[in-house]
Amino acid sequence: MRFQGAIVEADCILLIRFRDPVTKRSFRLIPGGGIESDETEEERVAHELREETNLEVKVERFLLEQGDPAGFYPRVETYLCRVKSRI
Repeated sequence: MRFQGAIVEADCILLIRFRDPVTKRSFRLIPGGGIESDETEEERVAHELREETNLEVKVERFLLEQGDPAGFYPRVETYLCRVKSRI
């Protein structure tokens, strides 16, 4: 399962650029990742956003669950997040 955080400000959404090391193909996606420890889903989202964006966020609420179009994860959960501070 992948957990990701959507940061929306001024009608824009924050995306990160990912480059596949095998195919060299680049694409953009909402920051996030899989659970690696005993964290809750909200803690994992905040952790991933801190690692990938240098932002401290407040996880506001669950938005949706869907299949992973890239096929890396069986399911993807997306949470709405608000920036608290920059690291």
